[in-house]
Amino acid sequence: MKPTQLKSLQSKSKQLEVRMIYPERQGEPFRAVVESNEPLSHTVTIRFHPDGGIETECTCAWAQHGGVGCSHVMAVLNRLAARKHSSLSFWATPEEARKQKRRVFKLTRARGRESLWVTSRRPV
Repeated sequence: MKPTQLKSLQSKSKQLEVRMIYPERQGEPFRAVVESNEPLSHTVTIRFHPDGGIETECTCAWAQHGGVGCSHVMAVLNRLAARKHSSLSFWATPEEARKQKRRVFKLTRARGRESLWVTSRRPV
């Protein structure tokens, strides 16, 4: 399942608190605990693939029921992008992402078929 309100989710994700657990060795996944408005925190795992693919897992109900690109995943990706002084935008189709004339990444859920598209840009 793809979220229908991507821009709303992006906005929500910027308000979540993220505690990163950085990998000990190169190639291992990034993990984070994301504080949510809900009573529970969620654990997010991010794997970057050499082909530009990003595989994600989250413990929230949306992700557990097949959803891709929850606000918790977006929050972690935004935190990682900020380390490189970049900002991200999320898109439902590759065509929308390519129109931005930015670097494009494919975001998938672990063991999932649905995808979102992410563009990255550095501020001027």
